Amino acid sequence: MTGLLLVALAVIVAVNGQNGNDLSRCPTNLKRNRYLYSHGEYCYEFAVFEHRYWKGARDYCVADGGHLVKIDNMDKELFIVSTLTHLGYHEKGIWIGLNDIQQEGIYRWANGEPATFTYWGPGEPSFFHNVEDCVALKVSNSGHWADFPCELISDAFGSICQYDMLPKPTDDPGLILGAATTDRTPVTHASAGPITDFIQTTVAPAVNETSNQAVVG
Repeated sequence: MTGLLLVALAVIVAVNGQNGNDLSRCPTNLKRNRYLYSHGEYCYEFAVFEHRYWKGARDYCVADGGHLVKIDNMDKELFIVSTLTHLGYHEKGIWIGLNDIQQEGIYRWANGEPATFTYWGPGEPSFFHNVEDCVALKVSNSGHWADFPCELISDAFGSICQYDMLPKPTDDPGLILGAATTDRTPVTHASAGPITDFIQTTVAPAVNETSNQAVVG
């Protein structure tokens, strides 16, 4: 690896170690283990030691509600490489979502989005005999990408699935203790603990029939 990449990886690893790996918003159907990570607004499952062809890896991710990872900036690239390094993954390659299955030379991600960022290795993509339509990341080549046949017996790799995080929980201002509202007043119950019930306080004033004046109090 280049010195610059190594320094960047060290920073990423250090930041990850300080911030922890918050999985609280990852989909509940995903197993909480050493292969599940969070980064930004996504969760990532590193199925690194489950070897599949590209299409099998794609289907595996889809079955759990995700898709093969989309790497659309250098920050995510460094996160992926640093995590693979942390997991001790040094095999030939690992599947990512990029492919040109639909149209040769036009690369899209597994979720259908066009590629706006790439990190090809030297001489890649090679388009060998127009059969290398799927892309893998190679940790051994500084995390650069290479195209491979999607289903070749020698090219069954691990893979990385990407999942959307669950929405952040929101607070209802009307339920905040002591919150003022225009038409509701909290009612306290001596034995009830926290304030949880409310009554309407907008009451029409009584009228004195003899003077037609509002009676206050």
